[in-house]
Amino acid sequence: MERWESNYRDLARYRQWHGNCDVPRRYGPYPTLGRWVRKQRNEFGRGRVSDERYERLREIGFWGPRGALLLHLRRHPAV
Repeated sequence: MERWESNYRDLARYRQWHGNCDVPRRYGPYPTLGRWVRKQRNEFGRGRVSDERYERLREIGFWGPRGALLLHLRRHPAV
C-alpha cells in the first residue's frame, strides 16, 4: 500500500502541474510513474481496482468521463 500511496501522490502532483493524468511512459522527475498509470488503467479494465482506489483516482481526474461509464458497466454487467 505504501508504494501505491507514493505513486498516487506523484500523480496528483503531475496533475497539478500539467492539468491531466496522461503521464508519458518515461517522465523525468518520476521515471516509473507512466508505467504505474498504465498499470492502474489495465487493472481497472480487469476489475482489479478497489472502489476506494477508484474513487481516489477519480477525485484527481484520472478516469475522465469514460471512467464513470466503465465503472457502471463493471458493477452492472449486461444480462
